[in-house]
Parts: sequence; C-alpha cells; structure tokens
Amino acid sequence: MARERTFKSVKELLKGIGISKDTAKSVEDNIKKNTIAQELITRRTRANLTQKELADKMGVSEKAVARIEDTPNEKQTMGNIKAYANSLGYSVFLHFKEK
Repeated sequence: MARERTFKSVKELLKGIGISKDTAKSVEDNIKKNTIAQELITRRTRANLTQKELADKMGVSEKAVARIEDTPNEKQTMGNIKAYANSLGYSVFLHFKEK
C-alpha cells in the first residue's frame, strides 16, 4: 500500500513529484496570478454551490460565474468580486498595506 504524503506548499509538492524547475516556476506564477479567483472558488465550494446555483443567486449566467472564476487578478473588477461575495453572504473590504 502506498504511503500518503502531505506537502506544506505547492512548491514542495512540485519538487516532491520531480517537476522541472521551469515547469514549477510556471505553475507557481500562474497560482499567484489567480489568487482572487481561487479564493472565490474556495468560498463557493465551501457553500456547496455549483456555478449554476451561484449564478442564479447573482442573477447572472453560469458562463458569467465561470468567467469570474477564470479571471487573473489584474483583470478582476471590484464590482464582480463584490457581487460574487455578497451572493455567498460575505462582505468585501479593500486593505492597503505598506511594502
């Protein structure tokens, strides 16, 4: 029986399965570009809602929800994020932090 292994990060996982450094960097860069979408998807799935069910709550098409979930950070709009979050029962706050 194969032993189950837990990884603390995506970087550790990619190293553990023998992915090339270039591929690992590409995966990590893609994850960083989509952190907002991943957060939205996580909250939707925790609410046990399908894209269609959330779309109905938002009053938009399922395709519109899919587009929001597939949008990189730099192209997300506050309006879409707020509508999505509000439909799940969340408020959205923008926080500025010094570098």
